[in-house]
Amino acid sequence: MAGLVAGMVGAALGIGGGVILVPILHLGFGFALADAVGTSLLVIVGTSIAGAAGYLDRDLVMLDVALELQVGSMLGAVAAALAAPLLPERVVAAVFAAAMVAAALTLWLRRGGEGGFFLPEEGARRWTARLLAPAGGAAAGLLGIGGGLVQVPILRLILGLEMRRSVATSTLMVGWTASVAGWIYLQRGAAAPEALPWVLAGILLGAALAPGLTVWMPRRLLELGFSAAALYGAYRMVLG
Repeated sequence: MAGLVAGMVGAALGIGGGVILVPILHLGFGFALADAVGTSLLVIVGTSIAGAAGYLDRDLVMLDVALELQVGSMLGAVAAALAAPLLPERVVAAVFAAAMVAAALTLWLRRGGEGGFFLPEEGARRWTARLLAPAGGAAAGLLGIGGGLVQVPILRLILGLEMRRSVATSTLMVGWTASVAGWIYLQRGAAAPEALPWVLAGILLGAALAPGLTVWMPRRLLELGFSAAALYGAYRMVLG
């Protein structure tokens, strides 16, 4: 059930599902935070595959944007995954919560039409997005969230993509990012193999259902849903 909810929410909002899955595995099932993060990264690859397939069929994925930002995102993920063992668990949890609150507030306060929220000139938006892309990867490698909590605001607020396209593009990107970081965690033995098949089964089903839901959901509802999921995950991590 945790995988089903994480897969559906993760693919519907472009965040991968780790924002839900990591707190559930860590706080609900008692796994060490590193094991919860590693498990989340591995199953997020499934979320990306199942969800992105539906979005690609609906021609919502901006492949050129995804490829442009993905190298920086993957480099950030590798660096953060390698550095994660050096950080205290409570520090990781605090960074997790802060990242989610920041992402939630930026989209909660978003107003107006399309176009970059912060930068009006396209060239400046593109370069800013490239510079920020490694932060999305770092969030994945450190927190197990796939990077979507950072990538969706970059796509929506910096590049000015429509929310559905931001979600679809992020859903594709989180799989690539999570795969490189997840491999590092797996090599360290930081995963919960007994939970993987059960969570993955739910993730795949939930992610496959998500694109159909996203198509008819109003843009503003997607943004508010993203914000609510991020704030709830931050609350649970701080409470824990």
